[in-house]
Amino acid sequence: AVSMGFGRTKQSKRGGLSTATAAAVQTSVPLPGALLRTTPAPLLGSAGFAKGRFEAKDLKRHFDHSLLDAPDSQGNRFRRSGSLSKDPLSGVWRVGPFEQPSTTFPSHLGNNVEQRLYKPLTMTFASEAGFQSLLETFIDTVGPGFRKVHCHQIKVMATDDETTLAHEGVHRDGYDVVAVACVRRHCITGARNTLRHHHHDTTPFFDDVLQEGDVLLFDDHKFCHDVSPMLPVSGLRPYDTTAYRDIIVLHATEHE
Repeated sequence: AVSMGFGRTKQSKRGGLSTATAAAVQTSVPLPGALLRTTPAPLLGSAGFAKGRFEAKDLKRHFDHSLLDAPDSQGNRFRRSGSLSKDPLSGVWRVGPFEQPSTTFPSHLGNNVEQRLYKPLTMTFASEAGFQSLLETFIDTVGPGFRKVHCHQIKVMATDDETTLAHEGVHRDGYDVVAVACVRRHCITGARNTLRHHHHDTTPFFDDVLQEGDVLLFDDHKFCHDVSPMLPVSGLRPYDTTAYRDIIVLHATEHE
């Protein structure tokens, strides 16, 4: 099990969450654990976000593109999605009845929009110890009022040009809290995660690359977020399957 308790901004290789007052300088600001468990807003204390570590090693095998859904029209994006609730008897987070999630975004085939429908999360993936620990950290950080978590398991392969990772640009997801966890990034550059207080802010409040095992958790009301395009390292062929980024995105709304 990975220790994911509340801590200060200096991160431990063994896990833990941290907050920061600025993008480049992460000064020591303790996460107010007692406050988070009793007061849902403002979430995550005054900073509104936390960054920490989780165990990603055993999750990597679940991101083989053949195990995910069919790719989009560009041929490089794969995903599974689902909702999870905690079993009150066993304490295990389980995949609930499947609600078909979908995403609409501009199509690469013209001015039309493309609606994606996804396959559900598998119980094999959901039962991995690293994923269960990630869910526990998520709930422990934001408070007990969050009993249902929506999860997206996403793989994007780099193309020969800049690969857009967020078609919406700077945006909010429409939930109370969001977490982005990097399972693996391989043979790519770019893909910097940013947080802004407002859409029009030219300078991000937070700007960093999530490495394997990093998780960024933030208040979706307080921050807009984005991620910069990624590029394959030089020398790789277009759509080379060795250049990719695997992430887990978690969403939750209080008392859902």
